[in-house]
Amino acid sequence: MYPRERYGNTPDSVIFRFGIYPYKMKILQSWLQVGAIFDLIETEQIKTFIEVGVYEGGFGSLVSAKSFYDKEFRYFGIEIDSSVVNIDFIDQCRKAGNLIFFGDVFDNFTLMRKIISESKGPVLLFCDGGDKVKEMKTFYSFMRIGDIIMCHDYMPELTPAIGSVLDTDIEFLTFNDNFDEVSGYRWKYRMPAFRCIAKQ
Repeated sequence: MYPRERYGNTPDSVIFRFGIYPYKMKILQSWLQVGAIFDLIETEQIKTFIEVGVYEGGFGSLVSAKSFYDKEFRYFGIEIDSSVVNIDFIDQCRKAGNLIFFGDVFDNFTLMRKIISESKGPVLLFCDGGDKVKEMKTFYSFMRIGDIIMCHDYMPELTPAIGSVLDTDIEFLTFNDNFDEVSGYRWKYRMPAFRCIAKQ
């Protein structure tokens, strides 16, 4: 099903067990992916995390909590359907000084530019909404040097699965001289990630 040389001896149940509940809110990433994102936040010294596609707020609740302990870190969530978001997560964000925006991300370019431009350090933009490829193609140009854009649901083996991201979908970044692919995230964690290294 999935080539073992790409994952070593890591069990599929760890890599692909989507639907975990650390705070009784569903998270659509696996534990391995959650850990990989937090490792990226730490190693790249991310100061602003933008999540497009919050859903219930399960994953966002983990990321947003960092602001309680790291006063320079900010979380921004964007969700088109306010009815699916857990009210306790909304309250947590408010208490942590973070923001959830309800609306269509494609109608809010000004907000996205403002969040990114005002960040006091590197931004990690996590595209996990209803159209991840469109999200990446729309907002990659907003990235500053040192910022990272990544997406969920890279599953080329499952083509034509609904919503899966393919190699051809990310060629505009793979072959872009202004971006450098973050090693390992595409194949090991199924979340292609690209760091902006230059601006034209």
